[in-house]
Amino acid sequence: MEELIPLSKVPMGKSVIIEAINCRKSLMKRIYDMGMTEGSKITPVFSSPFGNPVAYDVKNTLIALRKKDSNHILVRCLDEGSI
Repeated sequence: MEELIPLSKVPMGKSVIIEAINCRKSLMKRIYDMGMTEGSKITPVFSSPFGNPVAYDVKNTLIALRKKDSNHILVRCLDEGSI
């Protein structure tokens, strides 16, 4: 089985699949409300000048997440190569 990594470690432009969201209930509700669910494809597209927050493309919508929140979202690569 392929190793899961936090969303915050994915390089810009690399598409991944959300496998698990492990956070407190209030943050999980917010993440789900933004359309990020297990099985969704997500791609980091750009970051602020200091690298936090990062904008992600998920279901053709741009969503900004702080690094501390994206650390709770575990993803796997779409292709066979590693990140």
